[in-house]
Amino acid sequence: MRQTILVTGSSSGFGRLTVEALARRGHTVFAAMRSMDDRNAACSSQLRELAGALPGTIEPLEMDVTDDTSVGAAVDALFQETDQLDVVVNNAGIFTGGALEAYPVEQIRQIFDTNVFGALRVNRAVLPHMREKGSGLLVHVSSVAARTPFPFSVPYAATKSALETFAEGYRYELATLGIDSVIIEPGAFPTSVFRNKVVPADRDRRAEYAPLAELEAQVLGGLEAFVASDEAPNPQDVADTIVGLIETPVGQRPLRTVVDRMGDGVRRINETAARVQRETLEGAGLLHLLEVSASPLEEQ
Repeated sequence: MRQTILVTGSSSGFGRLTVEALARRGHTVFAAMRSMDDRNAACSSQLRELAGALPGTIEPLEMDVTDDTSVGAAVDALFQETDQLDVVVNNAGIFTGGALEAYPVEQIRQIFDTNVFGALRVNRAVLPHMREKGSGLLVHVSSVAARTPFPFSVPYAATKSALETFAEGYRYELATLGIDSVIIEPGAFPTSVFRNKVVPADRDRRAEYAPLAELEAQVLGGLEAFVASDEAPNPQDVADTIVGLIETPVGQRPLRTVVDRMGDGVRRINETAARVQRETLEGAGLLHLLEVSASPLEEQ
């Protein structure tokens, strides 16, 4: 079934690949990104040209997820083009690399603004439509780091952990309204996120961590070497997983999906957490919130 889908962070990486994969499947995709008339002008032009050769459609959409006005204007523009929105893929995000202490609190707030509050802004803008319609899907692109944080990328891991808490909360609160919320947990993939990582702004504190420079280089350098090697996984796997979840019938999507060849440990964490959460909700008489059912509107 052809669906209308909004993807944030569509200029590169998982976002760009997901947009193309969805259009190849015949869906209508709104590819949201910043600076469409500036640094991403070539990307938006390429997506428009590509759409002509695919079964689906691609509409580039100007959106800065850190700005309420921009998000609101983008969603308004989307609904000027269509009266339907079935899925949102919250993909926009930034990576961090450096000692936690060397990040001023204001800088960490800015990282949260993109990775966490950005998704909340977008969800808040689209959920009234989904609630009125009685159906919808929120996809949140997280990371295995949400479950197993690495040193020297802690702000990133913290944002993904927070994002997952919000995404799981949406899952329960929206279940009886016919709206689903899911989480994708990729491992390390060769995308521009590592090249564009945000480093600590406090240079003096960074200098004080010089004795740990070798350890930091081991962690971050090893990660970057892996994603640049022949052993690195294909980021298309993440895009294809997102497409698969979107096309999975209501009520059959798992809350969390790990996309990582070495993700067995994270899968075990997820299985344990799911079991404990089920017991907790059952004890509170809320077990029915674990299952998202088709809304009455969809069943008619």
